Amino acid sequence: MKKRPRHPLFLISIGHGYNDIFWLFLPLILPLLKKEFELTYTQSGLLLTFYTFIIAIFSFITGHLGDKYGKEKIISLGFFLTSAGFTLLVGFNSFAFILILLGIAAVGVSTFHSLAPPLLNQRYRYKKGIIFGIFEAAGSAGIVLMMYLFGLVINLIEWRVISFLIALFGIPLAYFFYRTDYSDLPSTVEKSKIKYPPFILTTFFTARTLRTLGMIGVVSFVPLFIVDTLNLSIQTASYFSGLIFAGGVIGSLITGWLSDKNHPLSIIAALLLIVLPAILFITFSLPLLLTVLLLFLVGICHIGFFPPQNIWLSQASQHTIQGKIFGIGMSLDTMVTAIAPAVFGFLADRWGLRVSFRWTLLPLIIAAFLFLTLRLKGLSGNLRLKRIEKV
Repeated sequence: MKKRPRHPLFLISIGHGYNDIFWLFLPLILPLLKKEFELTYTQSGLLLTFYTFIIAIFSFITGHLGDKYGKEKIISLGFFLTSAGFTLLVGFNSFAFILILLGIAAVGVSTFHSLAPPLLNQRYRYKKGIIFGIFEAAGSAGIVLMMYLFGLVINLIEWRVISFLIALFGIPLAYFFYRTDYSDLPSTVEKSKIKYPPFILTTFFTARTLRTLGMIGVVSFVPLFIVDTLNLSIQTASYFSGLIFAGGVIGSLITGWLSDKNHPLSIIAALLLIVLPAILFITFSLPLLLTVLLLFLVGICHIGFFPPQNIWLSQASQHTIQGKIFGIGMSLDTMVTAIAPAVFGFLADRWGLRVSFRWTLLPLIIAAFLFLTLRLKGLSGNLRLKRIEKV
């Protein structure tokens, strides 16, 4: 008989931390792979592109399967595949086999973000902003923990062994999600749901993917930026990357709290307007302490985006298809994530990492404009929302 927990936030948050570790484990070890296999910046970007492209393809598929066969079962399968892929890396030195295992792991990683937010949205009626804030903070906290532990042990243990040890934790998570059933919990989905006209969703997803294009271009190459441009060690690069997600813990809690009191699009637009100068200043030769503070601020704005966007997207779809809607968003987002490292790696090979970082500002400016347009037109009444009564 499956367990029926009263408070699914705890297990889902633990799962989020684990899933996000392996979403960003590959960028963290990218300098090591680049050296081991003598990759160029372009090839390094293409490796990230391959990994995230698999996640993109399967995000929509697993979101749809979760709506149809049970979100918990698909998440459980995802943890098993992620754990299997990264555990087996310890036994291979062939680049071809590493690609295959990374592809298997990527399928597993793809399941979580399409299905976990709809589970939380269905379970909790009130204070959804802070619920999503805690959920996102848990993901960032997992990444911070992994990055700082990685920095401490990378000189003592080979990176494949680190991958093996972390990946083992996916097996009990797969078991707990398989044995857990949230479907019998009291439904908290409102009888009337807000459903936005298609062009509003299209504009939202366009702005979101442009934001992702810019932010992932920065986040993915921060370790390389620290090592190759600032001439610091791989351990220091791990710590500096961790600053982004340490800021994300704070940012997600703040924006989650604010989302219960303010319009989600207002918060999203404000975050983008703050992050633009922060990224620009990072590209200059600044004192190390100021670079640290700027990376922390980038983290607040980057991860702080997700609680308000989860709330907005929850409002845009009925609960029976939320896995599919979140899956569509994740597929589009991750498709751009797959492209971004290759694009900015190409730019870095020709003009350097500093210039490639500055190019990330262009999609971020367009995204800010689109989010502001959606918000301002909504205030003026030009975007009319339809309330669909549930029969």
